[in-house]
Amino acid sequence: DHYEIYEFWPSDLLQIFRQAGIVRRVPPPYQQACSLEQQCIGGTSPRITSPSRLITYTLRADRLSSERIPFKAVSDSDVKTLYWLIDNQLMGQVDAAKTYFWPAAAGNFTVTVLDDHGRADALEMRVRLVE
Repeated sequence: DHYEIYEFWPSDLLQIFRQAGIVRRVPPPYQQACSLEQQCIGGTSPRITSPSRLITYTLRADRLSSERIPFKAVSDSDVKTLYWLIDNQLMGQVDAAKTYFWPAAAGNFTVTVLDDHGRADALEMRVRLVE
């Protein structure tokens, strides 16, 4: 047996390291024998950075078909995929380092991000239609 130590950097800091040309070793995937419960306990839940809880988003009626709201989250370095849900309905999935662009609609919504280890974050979002 031998042991190896891995650093678990959040995805936003890993991106900064990459941009600076600093290589960080990311942890290997969990073994298949590890249950989702074991994976969930072992890390940090994703944290939604966009949309913001503090903003009421506005959509322009004349551009409604092209309006998009960016969804972004900071996640643990062992996360490969983020799943985005609106009111418990799956809207899309993206690579953890990418931004998901939601085709916006007016209303009040619960936005949830779920990582591939079962960890989650959620927030309430307000979207209003303007002329």
